[in-house]
Amino acid sequence: MAQFLENLYDKLIVGLKERDLMVFSQQFATLLGEVLSYKGAIKLKLNAQGEMVKVASFGLSSDYDVWNAKIGEERINEKVVISGGYDEIADLYTHPLTSPFKEIYQREGIRAFLALPITTPWGRIGVLNLYKKEAGSFSNDLIDCLQKLTEYFGTIAYLLWECQEEKERKELLKQRCDELQNLRNFYELIIDNIPIGVVATNKKGYVVLMNQVLEKMSKQKRQHVLGRKWYEVFGFYGETRKKLEKTYWTGKTNYFPEIHLGLVDGEVIPVEMKTAVIKNETEDVVGVVAICSDLSEKKKLEKEIERIEKLSVLGQIATGVAHEIRNPLAGISGALQRLKRTLTDSQSQYILEKVFDEIDRLNGVLENLFSFSSSQQLSFNEHKIEDICRDVFLFIQKPLLSHKITLIKKFDRDVPVVYVDKASMKQVLLNLFLNAIKAMPEGGKLTIETTLIEDVNELPKGVFWHKDQPGSSEKFDAPYVCIAVKDEGKGIPSSELPKIFEPFYSTSDGIGLGLYISSRIIEQHRGFMGVESEYGKGARFYILLPTEVKFI
Repeated sequence: MAQFLENLYDKLIVGLKERDLMVFSQQFATLLGEVLSYKGAIKLKLNAQGEMVKVASFGLSSDYDVWNAKIGEERINEKVVISGGYDEIADLYTHPLTSPFKEIYQREGIRAFLALPITTPWGRIGVLNLYKKEAGSFSNDLIDCLQKLTEYFGTIAYLLWECQEEKERKELLKQRCDELQNLRNFYELIIDNIPIGVVATNKKGYVVLMNQVLEKMSKQKRQHVLGRKWYEVFGFYGETRKKLEKTYWTGKTNYFPEIHLGLVDGEVIPVEMKTAVIKNETEDVVGVVAICSDLSEKKKLEKEIERIEKLSVLGQIATGVAHEIRNPLAGISGALQRLKRTLTDSQSQYILEKVFDEIDRLNGVLENLFSFSSSQQLSFNEHKIEDICRDVFLFIQKPLLSHKITLIKKFDRDVPVVYVDKASMKQVLLNLFLNAIKAMPEGGKLTIETTLIEDVNELPKGVFWHKDQPGSSEKFDAPYVCIAVKDEGKGIPSSELPKIFEPFYSTSDGIGLGLYISSRIIEQHRGFMGVESEYGKGARFYILLPTEVKFI
C-alpha cells in the first residue's frame, strides 16, 4: 500500500503544474480511477453558500450524477463532512437508505460505497466518494492511505481555490476601479463642458478642482493652480477675499454680481460669481465650490449700447445743426456770387475768394455731419441666430424682471447658420427687445421665434416691409432665416407704420434712430426687415436673413 501511495504522489506532483481547480480535481479523480479500478466522485464545499458541488468524477455515467442528489448518499456525505470520520455502505442493494435505488446501482455496476472527508489544515472542505462493484467493506489500509491522500489533495485544492478567488477578486477590483475611473472621467467631462467657470477648494482654501472654462477664462493651467490658495491664484485680496471667505464661516450660498478675477498676465476681468459650501454625508463642511461667468462681453455690449446712444444723440444734433446751417449758408453763397459780379477790383475779388473757400470748407463739414451715422465696415462670419439671441438675453434680464415680462423662446433647431456680423446683429436684436419692453410697461409676453422660409408664399401677410418687399424686386432665390420678435404692447397705428423706419421718428421718448440704424444693418446683410401691427394688439417685427452668402 505504501508503494501505491508513493506512485500516486509522484503522479499528482506532475499534475501540480495545472493551476485550475476543476482541471486539477479531474486529474486527481482520473488517477484514482486508473490506480484503484474504482468509480467515484469528488465534491467540495467552497462557495459562500456552503453547498456541496461535484468538481470531478470517474467511471460514473451522467445519469448517475443526476440521480445521485436524490438518493441516500448525500445524507452520508453531509454527516462525513461534519463529523470528520469516514462512512461506508458494504451493500448498496440491501442497505435501507439505498436499496430503493438498486436498479440504478446495477446499471452503474457498483455495489459498495465509501465516503471520506477531504480535510485541510483549515478545516474540512468536501468529500471523496468511492464505489466498487463487489459487496463488502473497504480495507483499513486503503482507507488509511486514502485519508492521507485526500488531506494532501484537499490542501492543494484549497490553495488553488484561494488563488482562483484571489484572481477573481483582483479582476473584480480592477473592474470596479475601471468603472470608478470611467465615472470620474465622465464627471470631469460634465464639469469641463458646463459653459461656466467652476472651481472647488478644500476647507483650507486650497484649489482641488478647476474646469476648462475657468482655465481659459483665467489663462492659467490647472496643473499650476491645483494645491494653491485660490485667493492667491485669482487675486482675491482685501475686501473681496473677506466677502468670499464668508461662505466658509456662514455655510451659506453667496452671490457676487461683479468681482474682479486676476489673470496670469496681471490683467483682471469682471466676473459674476456664486459660492456654496461642500458638505459630506455627516453635514460637515469639507470645501467650497464657486461658479463664475465672464462679464467682459456684457461690459463690452453695455459700452456699445452707451456708445450707440451717444452717437444717436450726436447724430440727431449733427443732422439738425447741418440742416439749420446749410440753407442760410446757401443763401449767403448766392448773395456773395452776385456781389462778386459787381465788385471788380482785385482786392475785393481776393477777399471774396477767401470767403468762398471758407464756405466750401463749411459745406465739407456739413457733408461730414450728414455722413456721421453712416454704417461701418462689417465682419461677416457663420453664426447661429439662437446663440446670438442668447447672448443678448443676458442684457435684458433686469428690464424683463422690472417690467414683469415673460420671455418666450421658440427656436427651430433645424434653422441653419447664417453669415452675419455678430456685433451689429446683436445691436439689431437688442434694439428690438428693448423697444418691445418699453411697449409693455404693465408687463406681458415677449416672444422670439426663428423659422426657415424657403418660399415667398410662406411669408406672413399684412407685413409692412422696409423698402422692398421680399420677392417683389428680385427673385426669392434662397432660403431665408426668419426672426420674429413679438410684444403685447399697445401696437402701432397703421398710419404710422410707413414712418417707423425713418430716422428720428419715435413713438416713445427715444430719439428715433434705433429702427433706422437696424434697418440699414439688415440691408447690409442683404436681408429684409418688416413690421406687422394692429393698434391695441401689440407688434411683431420680422427679420429675414439669407442662408447663402450674397454680399462678398
